[in-house]
Amino acid sequence: MISHLPGDNVASKSYEFLHVVMSTPEPYPQKKWEVCRLAVRIAYKNDKFVPRARDHSETEHLLSFLIDCFQSTTVKDQNQDKSIQYALYALARTADPATIATLKSPDPNKPLFVQGIQSFFHEGRPSDLRKAALLFLPLVCDGWFSTRSPIKGQKQMGQFCRDWASAVDSVGQTQTPDVKEAILTVLLKMINSSRWCRHIVPKNWELLRDLTPLPDDFPLLLSCINNLELMNVIKTIDNPLAFACWAETLWLKYTELTPDVREQLEAVTKETAKKEPIQHFETSQSRIDKHLSTVRSELGRAEETLKLLPTSSVDPAYKALVDKVRSLGGAVKALEDIRLDRTATGPKA
Repeated sequence: MISHLPGDNVASKSYEFLHVVMSTPEPYPQKKWEVCRLAVRIAYKNDKFVPRARDHSETEHLLSFLIDCFQSTTVKDQNQDKSIQYALYALARTADPATIATLKSPDPNKPLFVQGIQSFFHEGRPSDLRKAALLFLPLVCDGWFSTRSPIKGQKQMGQFCRDWASAVDSVGQTQTPDVKEAILTVLLKMINSSRWCRHIVPKNWELLRDLTPLPDDFPLLLSCINNLELMNVIKTIDNPLAFACWAETLWLKYTELTPDVREQLEAVTKETAKKEPIQHFETSQSRIDKHLSTVRSELGRAEETLKLLPTSSVDPAYKALVDKVRSLGGAVKALEDIRLDRTATGPKA
């Protein structure tokens, strides 16, 4: 009856009921799960009223509900998909990754949980469910990608990356800013792992070409670009797009790199330039020319935006843009010097 009533009071009451049921011992697990599924659907059916996970126990209950769904024999039931979707959205919008990391049970690094989340990315699952899973994943995947003990074998890593890429494709142009940020966050976590970055689907490296959903000082991005071992790992990937996109990303963040990474980037760029035919430079088709085109375009946009802002030494936005223009200008100068050095040496022997 209450499922047809509007308003935040119904959502709130259903949410409270969910946690009462989850806290109650139940000799009939299937019955308990059915009741919880109904409570989740009622609590989150209206996006205007989203009950928030307020503490460890409520976050734990929502994660436990997901695990119950993974164990259900009706895992592809349409009604269940909707309940799972709501639970994923609820956690993604209200839970704290730090809170989830401290939970001892349920453990989001366990195979059942990992496989369950991966199953939501599969083709054939509802688009809204796949989008909810993309939004939720950054909350729990730290232990998946950063652990020294891999949670998956090489083949399983490859399949996970393909399933994730399929889900990313499925949301396409319907990506909202929060989903875009979630996708880029997961991509950066994959890249920052020498194990996982080898399995990223080739076209997903191109997602690096639009980092606008992330703030310039995004900690994960800064950690990634200053990971000294990454360049050597990415160079060995059998996918030219991976190296090209990563080098481009580093040039766009030139002055934010540590001295060691900056020196490495310049050395690798020089090494790449030496291997290219001089004709590529004469026709402006070399890799350096492509980097220069990208960086100059970004510099031009930043300079135009800067002209529209009132000059201020205290405005954080103005100062950040000035720093960006200075950084991009430094990258252009370094690339031009490398190009000049290469063309001066003539054809490669």
